[in-house]
Amino acid sequence: MSKLFWTVLLSAVLVTGSFTAMAGDKATAQVEQRQGLYVFVLSKPAGNYETLGSVSGRSINFVGKPEGMLDDLLKKVRQDYPQADGVIFSSINMDAAIAIRLKE
Repeated sequence: MSKLFWTVLLSAVLVTGSFTAMAGDKATAQVEQRQGLYVFVLSKPAGNYETLGSVSGRSINFVGKPEGMLDDLLKKVRQDYPQADGVIFSSINMDAAIAIRLKE
């Protein structure tokens, strides 16, 4: 009887733990890098980070595809904040970005 009890209890713990792990993974993602910067669009890093400053796309004379605007803003972040290793776009318009440095 005792062996059956412990087997059922262990099985219940393992099943519950696996569902908990799957639920935690829903918001996890692998972030793409572009020009050496981690690019977060409508999201933030899960870990700690330091805000270095912001850049605006309004100062960039942009005509073309959205990919060109992204590349121009990333170049501006690299120029203004060379110590940055990531950028956060809080708007889908991508007309402004926050330069960040990820902490370990």
